[in-house]
Amino acid sequence: MFSRTDPLRLLGHNLDFWMPYLDLVAQQRSAQAERCGFDEEYPDQPQKLALARSRLAGECDVERPLMGGPVWMGESEAREAASETCAPS
Repeated sequence: MFSRTDPLRLLGHNLDFWMPYLDLVAQQRSAQAERCGFDEEYPDQPQKLALARSRLAGECDVERPLMGGPVWMGESEAREAASETCAPS
């Protein structure tokens, strides 16, 4: 653990300290992505999804996978993502 007397540069380069907070930001940003569509090759997917939702209602959420993609790109977006961290100051 770090104390109030540890230099800021030590905290700035320690991924063990920052990674959990950046992971939360990445998860929050990913949750805003679109969901994958249904595959035309398997026309029964919508019915299977509806059945799973009804069977598991109240236990868990059943959703299509999220679309993949970057959660941030480049220095300016990385800076913005870093500002969204919940890291204690």
